[in-house]
Amino acid sequence: MRRSIVILILLFATAVLYVWVRYGRGSKDDTIVVKASTSLKLSLVEQRVDVRNWKEVRVDTIGIVGDKDDVVLYRPLVIEGYANDVYVIDYGDMSVKKFDIDGKLVAKYGGKGEGPGEFINPTDVAIGENGLVWIADGGARSLNWFERDGGFIRRLTFKEGILRVAPMEDGWYYVMRISPFKPEIFYLYDSRDSLVVNFGNLIEDYETGAISLDGNIITIDRNLIYIPMYYGFIVKYKENGVPVFARKTLESGEAPSIETRTIGGNKVQMISGRKVLYVSPSYSNGKLYLYAGSRSKEMGVTIIDVYETDKGDYLYSIKLPGFSRSVSVAGNYVYALRDTTAVVYRMQDLN
Repeated sequence: MRRSIVILILLFATAVLYVWVRYGRGSKDDTIVVKASTSLKLSLVEQRVDVRNWKEVRVDTIGIVGDKDDVVLYRPLVIEGYANDVYVIDYGDMSVKKFDIDGKLVAKYGGKGEGPGEFINPTDVAIGENGLVWIADGGARSLNWFERDGGFIRRLTFKEGILRVAPMEDGWYYVMRISPFKPEIFYLYDSRDSLVVNFGNLIEDYETGAISLDGNIITIDRNLIYIPMYYGFIVKYKENGVPVFARKTLESGEAPSIETRTIGGNKVQMISGRKVLYVSPSYSNGKLYLYAGSRSKEMGVTIIDVYETDKGDYLYSIKLPGFSRSVSVAGNYVYALRDTTAVVYRMQDLN
């Protein structure tokens, strides 16, 4: 039975880093306090349109990943397409699996464990220069590098957990971390793993509202683009952390509320009453592709909103058959993650 993308994200968030547990003193169990997240520090520019401009496309199914007897996707959640290959984070065995577009398993990265090349809870996968595979392990507070064929290269452990990684061609990279104790959420490192700059103080009361900033990052020409899950905007930063633009998206709304539950004497924070607006950002052929998760669930299809990256202008939307958990766009290929399989489409414009 298909689950909504909201439930999946919240369960995942609870299991990894998106929930902070702080020990309360003398508090009773099962008390609930809901507080609205504080306002953003960004001045957001409106889009010129507020309705979708549908672009007609033809999609042909090229392959299906995970439907063969010798390959099983136990609990896939994140998909990434790159150079006619597809990478899937599978939480069933805490690994990243690489397939070709015909659905053949090509390589496997990691597995459950705490040793070299193993994961406690992988939170992101990205493909860097020469096809190197970068995997963030939020549970182990580490960044891991693998060869294209699956060979483990090295691990870098941080003092604090990281959620996302966005590599650049020269080995420099951004990581994203969210903490109730530090307001900045973006960190740029050079190829020697030295911190260059950190930035991204986005909300007033970050101690209460930090978990509402969960989202995704990608790099475009050394610039960083951030797309939050719960707020309806896109922000693009220069390498020095200066914003290039901050634009509202078609999917937008009020800031999410933060629910604090006291369980067993501990205070646990989680998102309350808010839909996941955008997940699975992709950059291809000069365009930014954002998967509108909640809207897709409502309509029972896969909706991808397309934006240009110079000013963040909305261009058009694409509708694909069937609801997906996660989507990745690479050139004319679309990789759509379903319950335990992924469909590889070839897409062709019709207008």
